[in-house]
Parts: sequence; structure tokens; C-alpha cells
Amino acid sequence: MTAISLIVGRKIRELRLHHSLTTRQLAHSAGISQQQMSRYERGVNRIHVDILYRLRLVFGCNIHDFFSDTPSPAEASYYDEYGAAASAVIESAVDIKVPIRTADKGQ
Repeated sequence: MTAISLIVGRKIRELRLHHSLTTRQLAHSAGISQQQMSRYERGVNRIHVDILYRLRLVFGCNIHDFFSDTPSPAEASYYDEYGAAASAVIESAVDIKVPIRTADKGQ
């Protein structure tokens, strides 16, 4: 997850809501699955330029409109580092296999 992916995803969601479309409707118009569209909107997956072009046609906007809130290089670096740290914490939590025992139960 990168800062750019988050920004573009938020803009896609904003435009989708402005046009009163569901994720399913927008995904169908773009030729992708609803799940993939949801991942793009949340910034989980990086969007391919072909899909961005299709969305531009659906929304009737310019490509640069998706990047209008792009952060400065320093901000982007901060968000990329924050995203990497958050991903590492999540991966560590998933690897925990032994439940935490509480002292009050005497275990």
C-alpha cells in the first residue's frame, strides 16, 4: 500500500459516489470484479493505467484528476514507511499461533 494508491483510491471512491454508482456498477463498467474495485478504492492494490483510463471514460474526467491530491515527496515517503510498518505488524499478528494466557486464570 503506497500513498499514491491511497490517494487514487479515495478519488475513485469520491467520483463513484458523486456519480451515484455502486462498486458493482463501476466495476462492471471498468471490466473488473467488484472485489478488485474495492481493493483499488481502499488503496490495497495498485491500479493499472488501463483501468484508470477506463474509469476516466466512465467519469468523464481527465487522468490528472485522479492525482489532484498527490502528496509532496516527503509526505509520500512518510506514508510509504508508515504503510510498511503497519503491514509488518499485521503479518506478525497473523503468525501468532498460541493464545495469550491471562494471569487471573492461573494458566
